[in-house]
Amino acid sequence: MGNRMNFSRVAPEAYQAILGLHNYTQSTNIDPRLQELIKIRASQINGCAFCLDMHTRDAKKIGVDERHIHTLPAWRETHFFSPEERAVLALTEAITLVSDTHVPDEVYNQAKAFYSDEELADIITIIKTYIESLSHRKAIFLYYDQRTKPPCNLYPLYLARKVIGSGQ
Repeated sequence: MGNRMNFSRVAPEAYQAILGLHNYTQSTNIDPRLQELIKIRASQINGCAFCLDMHTRDAKKIGVDERHIHTLPAWRETHFFSPEERAVLALTEAITLVSDTHVPDEVYNQAKAFYSDEELADIITIIKTYIESLSHRKAIFLYYDQRTKPPCNLYPLYLARKVIGSGQ
């Protein structure tokens, strides 16, 4: 399986816009640990090995409890997640599966109970920006071999990113 194109070279302005959104999400006041849980859950739903590998490692670096990481696919069945985390995980799932769920009012209102409009806007932007990155990867057919560096189309973004909250 190979790459279909090097998106950053073919469409540099679009790539920069995507990078700009990514940078914005890292500048928000949303807890970095919650951001990593969002990314891991969306990666699980979308089946992105590269993303799961990267974000589980990032989550561990910033102190996300391993029980959170390991039980994330079954978060509803555990007591490890706070009500706020549960609300964001439900919203992440609803937005990720929007064609099936249409983001029910109940899910949105659950998150709204814990977060201000500004925080909720940032959380939704984090979810949507991350899902866009996943979709992009799938559309241009990037593959991941854990023995090597990230796929060439993702490598500039991989190098440009920082693990939020870790100072790296």
